[in-house]
Amino acid sequence: IIQYLESIETEERIKCHPHLTERATDRGIDDIQHLSAVAKEKEDDVKQEGDDSISSRSVASLRNRNLKEFSLQLLLSISIEPRSYINMTKLDVSHNELSTLPGLASLSNLEILCIRRNWFNQLPSDIGKLTQLKVIDASRNFLKPNNDSLRLDELKLLQHLTVLDVSLNQKCRTTEHRQHIKHTLLPLKIDVSVTIWQEMSNVKHGNCIGSSAAQRNPNLLRSQIEPWGTVNLRRILVRDFGQEPTDPKLVDRAGVMKMLLRGYQKE
Repeated sequence: IIQYLESIETEERIKCHPHLTERATDRGIDDIQHLSAVAKEKEDDVKQEGDDSISSRSVASLRNRNLKEFSLQLLLSISIEPRSYINMTKLDVSHNELSTLPGLASLSNLEILCIRRNWFNQLPSDIGKLTQLKVIDASRNFLKPNNDSLRLDELKLLQHLTVLDVSLNQKCRTTEHRQHIKHTLLPLKIDVSVTIWQEMSNVKHGNCIGSSAAQRNPNLLRSQIEPWGTVNLRRILVRDFGQEPTDPKLVDRAGVMKMLLRGYQKE
């Protein structure tokens, strides 16, 4: 039945949008940003075409490789030799299934560490030895706002650290959590990113209408799609209307809702 209904929906949608012959792939805004970064890296590679010391690159990306375990040997697969570990300033292992990063201390000049979208319930054990570290992106993991999980005692040793992103970690979700992390890391002045769900769903900013279904007019399309989560609404924009993924930092729920209603209106 579901397949039959989806086929009918597809037929009707193609009548209105002939260019949308099939639903778009499920992409996120960070995937778009990654593609832009890859394109820029390719441009840089072209500019450095005469340079045969590829192993001296300071950026290493093992993003989205379905990795369940990490080892420094993996860096050989992207033409980075052991003698060049000391030159590395950025390591991106996002979009994998990692929970540890053994051997991390060998990357002594690392400035940016991205472990976004993995399975970490603790920050890597050697993180306190990366004395040059400036940015940690640990968003979309399973971290908790306590010393054991975030290794706050070790982070306090990182005098150059300026950014700690633990957004979209389910347990790090209140203003109290953010203040606790900042206070514990004093005297370091660090920009701590935490997803505060109450702030994101604030009714006063037009993010939703009515505090409950009983206060919404069921005849309005917006009332019917109001119960959907913001992430699902963003996916509908991509999947059904062929739009580029929206950046949560630039477009809030109210903006997504306006774009979605505009799309339905054009149909």
